[in-house]
Amino acid sequence: MTSGRTRACVRLALVLTTLSLVPLGAQAQADRDLNEWDRGNLGLALGEMVLANTVTWVAMEFALPWKDLTRASPSTWITNITKGPTWDDNKFAINWWSHPWGGSHYFNAGRSNGMNFEKSFLMTILGSALWECCGESHRASLSDLVTTTLGGAALGEVFYRVGSQFYNHDPGFLQWRRIFPGLLAPSRTLTRRVLNRPRLTPSPEPWFTPSTSGLSIVSGLNTSIRDGWTTQLGQPGGFLEFVYSYGDPDELRVGSRPYEHFVAALEFNQFANRRFFTRVQIRGNLWTLEAQRDRWQNLLTFYQGFDYLNIGWIEPRPGEQQPLLEFGMQSLGLATSWQRETGSDWNVHGGFEAHVGFGGVDSEYAFLGELEDTVGQERFREYDFTLGSGIGAHVGLESTHLRATGYWRWDRLGVLHGSNIGNFSSDHTVTQLGVMVLSPRLISALFGWGQDLGIGVDYKVHARVSNFDNPDFDQFHPDEYRQFRAFLALNLGRKRRLFPL
Repeated sequence: MTSGRTRACVRLALVLTTLSLVPLGAQAQADRDLNEWDRGNLGLALGEMVLANTVTWVAMEFALPWKDLTRASPSTWITNITKGPTWDDNKFAINWWSHPWGGSHYFNAGRSNGMNFEKSFLMTILGSALWECCGESHRASLSDLVTTTLGGAALGEVFYRVGSQFYNHDPGFLQWRRIFPGLLAPSRTLTRRVLNRPRLTPSPEPWFTPSTSGLSIVSGLNTSIRDGWTTQLGQPGGFLEFVYSYGDPDELRVGSRPYEHFVAALEFNQFANRRFFTRVQIRGNLWTLEAQRDRWQNLLTFYQGFDYLNIGWIEPRPGEQQPLLEFGMQSLGLATSWQRETGSDWNVHGGFEAHVGFGGVDSEYAFLGELEDTVGQERFREYDFTLGSGIGAHVGLESTHLRATGYWRWDRLGVLHGSNIGNFSSDHTVTQLGVMVLSPRLISALFGWGQDLGIGVDYKVHARVSNFDNPDFDQFHPDEYRQFRAFLALNLGRKRRLFPL
């Protein structure tokens, strides 16, 4: 089965690469002005949405060990429609990463065909509802509907805007640049091939590629300790982190379109008992109110948030596994940001935010949550589904030679399904905080090279406190995960970010 999955992945990569490298029709390019945006069409967008579901079904039937999910029929359709959605037992990575990634294909089926953010979001809802209703034999999942739509819109818009900066519209120059956006948004590559058009508008509004984007590449050593269990992980390991800032937050106005400024973070770790792919976080503006007075600038932004943290597993006692850290959330919030330019070289900035969201967090008693469709139950889930709210704050002090930043976030999450069995309620309080100090020019000062290469350290804490009303449950003391990192940071482009990640 593993070899079959490997062959399927290789074939998919070869197809996408070939589509990305094949030149567009020369006659079609000659007939069009490359400076004009070409529009797609609704029919193709709907076809690509159905194709995305079809590819998923084929992969599950022939490449993945989930053949039981492909036995959908009119009787399962009727069941899903009449009984409605329920909860599922999927692994944390599937619910909080794979489903949003799948939703991004629905989203970009619309985005690649001339739809704006809002209309593409409707495509995500439609694609997810179609799959949950008629694509698989299990009962429709409420969590999948939420994570696929909200998470799919967040990932989809990021993929689309990042990919737009890689496309080169000169048909005879550097075709390899299209490989990366083709992997991010295959539907966009398909649209370009089917319509034979060199340039497709990302939305009906005028498009621009921001010149103020920035990328930070951070790599170094990471050591951590997990409090709450007898096992402590102190051995160092390597990590690689990418933080991409798109657009200039100083240019956001009342009429700014969604995601004209966003920050996306991607992190990989290499540790014993850890997952390699450990963190994805996104914050993107949806609506903005701006005010400026003297040297102070204030922004009030309605934003969308995406959080996926999945560090891995530990074995606190022989034969027993517990998640080291699992936290996911799809959120909407309000953030206020300010900055003050002093008369000297220093810049002071900060902000506050409040949000509500649908989340998932690891819990000792989540496995007791009963599923309505027990026939389709495949595993015991180790995390609770939650609904909650939170607040956060960040502050920073920057100059040419030193940057110091700190952030704090607090979430109160009421359990919707999992450890709240019977007539008892449960909730979790999750606190995240961190501080970072970076010298962006130290390498250049010491060695005379590496102007954009800096040295830094940071310290992060992720703590969960759980409250179980059930008297049969142990009241666990705070479960805390701490990280200390020393790293080199390559900073390219714009440094200012509205959202701290």
